[in-house]
Amino acid sequence: MADEAADWLQDKFLGWMSAPPTNKIDLHYHYVPSFYSEAVEDAGGDPSGWPTPS
Repeated sequence: MADEAADWLQDKFLGWMSAPPTNKIDLHYHYVPSFYSEAVEDAGGDPSGWPTPS
């Protein structure tokens, strides 16, 4: 709890942190709806060559 409060205070008084806090884990997901992946495939796929996540 103290870490979160310190992060909040640092952000409010000093602005954006120059480095991400070391006590945090970046956990996020990428969700691609089926209608979108189908549209990409119908249009010839991703031009970069990367597969569309399923």
